Amino acid sequence: MKKIVLTLTLILLSPIFAIPAIANPFKSSQTTIDRGEYQYADGSGNLYLIDRGSIEYRPITRAESSSGNYDGGAPKTVKITDRQYRQVAAMIDRALDRKSIQVGNGKNGRAKGTGIIYKRVKDRQILTQVIDRDSRSRTEIEVLLKQLLIQK
Repeated sequence: MKKIVLTLTLILLSPIFAIPAIANPFKSSQTTIDRGEYQYADGSGNLYLIDRGSIEYRPITRAESSSGNYDGGAPKTVKITDRQYRQVAAMIDRALDRKSIQVGNGKNGRAKGTGIIYKRVKDRQILTQVIDRDSRSRTEIEVLLKQLLIQK
């Protein structure tokens, strides 16, 4: 139980510590945001930090996993193109627009297997949304992020 509480606390606090200062405003298809910073925690709790030039993967360790057995692998950072960034951002923004797959805002934790999106928006606010474990959007986001991490 302590591991679960610790993991959820770390996931909920991660936007505070992981999203860098904002610069270079630009216009996205969804809204005006200061910089396209997204974070996504997958169904296992692994964290992906996405910005215009890279994706950073921060996996959970065995000690952090609820089972004590799961290990998310090695941390990794890959460069992505502007086109790839826009593809990820658009997919995440579509998930944020689909109210039917949203199952909370993360303030009271989240169920195992759900995805959680953090999006830095105007005025340095962070939009947080939990998406259903059975949603197609969650699966598509996780597949795309994993594909981008294994590219050469």
